[in-house]
Amino acid sequence: MADQNGSEIRPGADRVPWWTKVFVLFHIVAITVWALPNQPEAAIQGKAPAYGTDKFLVWNAHTLKRNIPIQQYLFSSGFWQYWDMFSPNPASQDMYGSAMVTFKNGETRPYQYPRMYTLPIGERYLKERYRKFFERAHMEKYAYVWRVFARRIALENFKDPNNPPVTVVLSRNWLQVAGPGQPQAKEYSHYAYYTYAVEVETLRKELGYR
Repeated sequence: MADQNGSEIRPGADRVPWWTKVFVLFHIVAITVWALPNQPEAAIQGKAPAYGTDKFLVWNAHTLKRNIPIQQYLFSSGFWQYWDMFSPNPASQDMYGSAMVTFKNGETRPYQYPRMYTLPIGERYLKERYRKFFERAHMEKYAYVWRVFARRIALENFKDPNNPPVTVVLSRNWLQVAGPGQPQAKEYSHYAYYTYAVEVETLRKELGYR
């Protein structure tokens, strides 16, 4: 078979490889499995009955969402997502991260991690990923990232080789959002959850200081 220019067209030459189809199918299944909402914990734990489609959602939470290949693919690729901002149980805390940097001469300087509330609308689109990172990074189960997180802040504040940062204290700050008709608290709670002793000489070499 030939086209109008006389060149030969092989049968099936324009077909998509089978492995591409398998990957796309797996991707669709993984995204669908993860995007399906969870039922209340009572239903998942068997303490409350589940009816109709609820039974499928409970089975999905018990079985498919705990599938290791699906978890590894979604977490490593960044395609995972949660229903934190949607009903019936939207997130009820306003939380942001901050740090206090202490320098060799004893000076302390606050470090403001990007916070959506204080950024212009355009900049929020560029830095939303920072909020998403901190949303998980401050948790105890992700404590393995705390040192790297604090080290990055130390690097950003290492401006003077004669007065380097010596400690970085990471803090979480949160305000519980009151329900409808309830008085809203004004003051944020604060908790310093990690102190990093800066490896001054290592950072000095990485930054090219002598």
